[in-house]
Amino acid sequence: MAIQWEDPQSQKIGTIGNTPSSNTSGDILYEELDGLADFTHASLSVPITTANATANANAPDSTTTQKLTMEGSLKQLLQSLILTERTQSALNMYKHRLLDAIKLIVRTCVMEYLTHFDPSVAYDDNSFDTSMGGSGGDSAYGSAETPFAQKVREMKADNFLSCLSMCFEHVMVSVQKANLFHQFIETHLNANIGTFEASIAESAEVNNKTDHSAEANTPSTVSPEARIHTEEYKQVQLNMISMSKTCLTAACDLAQRSISQLINLRKDANAKLNPEKMKFMWEISLDFVLSLEAVSGTTAYIIRQCLQAQTKSFLDYLHETCKGKLVVTLDNERWVQCDVSAERQVQIDRLSSGKAFLPQALHAQGASVTKSTSNASMSTNPAASAGATEVKKLAKDKESRPVTVDHVPFKVVWSVMLLVEVIQTYLDVALHFAPVTTDVINKSVEMLRLFDHRSRQLVLGAQAIQSAARLKSISVKHLALTGQSLSLLLALLPHIRAALLAQLPAKHQLLLTELDRVSHDLLEHHNQIVAKFVAIISDHVDNLAVSTLKMLDWDHFQGLRCEYFEEVQKAVINIHRVLQTTLPQSQVQDVFSRIFALLNRKIPAHFEEINPNTQTGRQRILDEITHLVTAFSRIKQIDASALTDSLEETFRKRYMRDR
Repeated sequence: MAIQWEDPQSQKIGTIGNTPSSNTSGDILYEELDGLADFTHASLSVPITTANATANANAPDSTTTQKLTMEGSLKQLLQSLILTERTQSALNMYKHRLLDAIKLIVRTCVMEYLTHFDPSVAYDDNSFDTSMGGSGGDSAYGSAETPFAQKVREMKADNFLSCLSMCFEHVMVSVQKANLFHQFIETHLNANIGTFEASIAESAEVNNKTDHSAEANTPSTVSPEARIHTEEYKQVQLNMISMSKTCLTAACDLAQRSISQLINLRKDANAKLNPEKMKFMWEISLDFVLSLEAVSGTTAYIIRQCLQAQTKSFLDYLHETCKGKLVVTLDNERWVQCDVSAERQVQIDRLSSGKAFLPQALHAQGASVTKSTSNASMSTNPAASAGATEVKKLAKDKESRPVTVDHVPFKVVWSVMLLVEVIQTYLDVALHFAPVTTDVINKSVEMLRLFDHRSRQLVLGAQAIQSAARLKSISVKHLALTGQSLSLLLALLPHIRAALLAQLPAKHQLLLTELDRVSHDLLEHHNQIVAKFVAIISDHVDNLAVSTLKMLDWDHFQGLRCEYFEEVQKAVINIHRVLQTTLPQSQVQDVFSRIFALLNRKIPAHFEEINPNTQTGRQRILDEITHLVTAFSRIKQIDASALTDSLEETFRKRYMRDR
């Protein structure tokens, strides 16, 4: 037996389900409650009069007339129940019927969206528990292993969301009717109390005039018996109002528990929803919660806790999925520059300009991460954004486009772009699901540390040679692109921190210190990469000194160039060529300042035990030094004056002797 939703007049609280047909006193009360239900239907369907009403405003509308007639009849009915002392039993029956109606509404809505079900199981009233416990064996939907519960779990996501929306709509209608009924009871009984007190006072005044006709100015008094009777009558009326409020509270509580249990039945499946569908479920649930709280006057803790737990499960699943993708991408990363499309650049611009928490479709980020794979580079998009003028100047038509943050370009690898997209998705989750903002911080920190730790192992630790990428070696280019990727994260972290700070209450803002620690770790990692550039030159120079320099006889040297100086020059120029095309000029100058300081120590140390016997041999060394420093001074955009001046002076003091 399904509810006919199209005909609201058929939704009578007293006639939902199997109504007894015997002519008992209960049947009479059911009929009376049907009348009360009719009143609530009429109340909900009365149109609101607007300023554009017809000219004949004094003519009563048919619906309004019907409502007023029904209200008068119901007042008379309620008064009869009060006089016969049947109000309490009537309200108890009303409460049971109201709760049964809410349970039946939820079940009927679910059945509308189940593809296949067993009616005998689905409509077993014994499977409902009036307490609507969340996880008990005799809960509203029966045992956790019943076919009904299993079929709910197997519903398609779209069907479940439609079902949930329908439940919210019809359960809220039932709760609003209960609220109208309570308002009617409260208004009528309060009016009764006022009328009764007025009649007692009037009766007392008449009696006083009769008993004290000689004393006309004596004020009227109410006898103790009348006062006691008034207080008893008033207390009875207030108890009835309290019972009516209890019915409304029980209906709100049951609505919460019913919906919460329905959501919990699909807890695991809901955690796997895509971000856009999760956002839709959150929005319709929050609308229902706010409406329910407006009716009940209390906080809907049950369903709020359910939604928060569901959102945490969603974030946990999203995090595990993204973490797995990042690990696979890092293991397959070939550490080459990726092309940053205009769409991704727009998202970076939103974050760096402080617009990360402005309204935007959540699926734009979620879908991007979901579709991301472990490819080494992203597909090239020939369209350039309007604001990427500086990037166009730096990148040629066939070159990969860098990403820019605050007008600074960064040539990065694909894995760091995937990490940035994941963090942007987390920020959107914090925007749409505020209760999990603290969890978003923890997840973001975990992802950043994962990238930092794993990239150290793969590049600095050379594990990329044994990883799925199977690199032949770790080159200067690989190190440079890794350093640029770290620089991108360092540039974005202040914007990420500011975006999260705007969403956090003051008591949780200390959690952002974890991002500061991550920033320190990334900076340390970046410094290790810069030190690695210097270490590469250092190792190369030391090997040359062992293999070529100590075996050379400068007094009888006949070659055009010394292999030691030639290889040092070649190594420095080669590393400059790579870094010049990858790193910003300030970083290139920093690296070469360290390299030149190293050469200022290493080269003189290698010549400490070399002392040619002839002036020709000593002059040959000075000529090689002059040639080397001249070559270094010609490197574009690099200041080598500190090296050239110091190195030439050191060797001249050592090898130039007075003749």
